[in-house]
Amino acid sequence: MDGVSEWEKWINAEQEMPVLVKTALSHYQFETLHPFSDGNGRIGRLAITLQMIEERVLEHPVLNLSPWLEPRREDYIDHLLDTSKTGNFDPWVNFFARAVRAQANAAVTTVDKLIAFSNEVANKMKAAGERSPALLNLAANIIGYPVMTVTRVQHDLAVSYPTANSAIAKLVGAGYLREITGRTYGRLFLCDRVYDLLADG
Repeated sequence: MDGVSEWEKWINAEQEMPVLVKTALSHYQFETLHPFSDGNGRIGRLAITLQMIEERVLEHPVLNLSPWLEPRREDYIDHLLDTSKTGNFDPWVNFFARAVRAQANAAVTTVDKLIAFSNEVANKMKAAGERSPALLNLAANIIGYPVMTVTRVQHDLAVSYPTANSAIAKLVGAGYLREITGRTYGRLFLCDRVYDLLADG
C-alpha cells in the first residue's frame, strides 16, 4: 500500500494546477495503482467527489460521474491505457472534463426537478386546507427524506411522535409516500419520486 500512501500525499499537497486537472490526474493515478482486488472503479469515482468537496469546488456530494462513464467504459479504459503508454495526459484530462461538465449539467437538472417536486407537494397540502406546521414543513422538505421513519421526522422537526406520525400519514394518503416494510413497528416510508429523481441523476 506504499503507492496509496504516496497517492494520498500527492492529492493532499498543494499543486499549481486547476482543481479539475488535479482531480483528473489523481483519478488516473488511483486507477493505475489498482490497490484493491475489487471495487477500484467505484472507490475511484467516489474519491473524485470527495476530492472536489475537499478542494471546496463542491459543497455537497451532488456530482456522480458513473452514469456518464459506465456507458463509455471502453473509451474510459482506453484513455487510461493510452495515458500510461504515451505519457500524454491531455486526451485523458479532456475526456474527464467532458464527464464532469455533462454530469454537472445533469445535477443542476436533477436539483431543479427536486425543487419543483418539493413545491408541488407543499402547494398541494396547502390547497387541501392543511395547516399543520409539521406537515407543511415535512412537505416542503420532502426531497431531504427519500426514506424516512416517524422517529427521524419527530427528531428533525422537533415535534411529538403523534404529530410526526400524522404528518407522514397525510403524505401517504396523498400518494407521496408509501410504507415499504409491511410491519406495524420499525416502519420505513419511501418517497418514490425523490428516489427515482436521485437514481436517474
